[in-house]
Amino acid sequence: IGPGLATFFVSDSNLFFNSSGVLSIIYGGSSPSIDPENGHFGMKVNDPYYSGPGMLGKVKLEFGKKDFGSIETGFSQYWVHSIYTDADEFLTILSLDIKYDLSVKSQISLGYDYYLRHASLQERYFTGAKPAIRALYIYKF
Repeated sequence: IGPGLATFFVSDSNLFFNSSGVLSIIYGGSSPSIDPENGHFGMKVNDPYYSGPGMLGKVKLEFGKKDFGSIETGFSQYWVHSIYTDADEFLTILSLDIKYDLSVKSQISLGYDYYLRHASLQERYFTGAKPAIRALYIYKF
């Protein structure tokens, strides 16, 4: 629940610019690690499951040419406070997407995301980062 804003602009030469921003109160959950045995703070059984209230802030900007492609950047910040333990999770996601239109109905997209995660459990802290690259073929119907 929270306010958001979106803008769209298209020029006579088919150039376009889109932007959006959101600030909201969320209820979310996050596993402390994808490792099946070890988490941020040792053995998985000692790690909290981050489930509880929090906040989300998100901004996206996209610039492109209609029927050609676009470049999109994004910034997202999540915060979740666990209701089960004295734990907090902060996640930042930086994104870059390049999209190229192959036809009216198909597109290819190359994307890069950088995840930066900060976690706390009582007086212990964890910081980790992970990049992700993706290549997609998109069929529009």
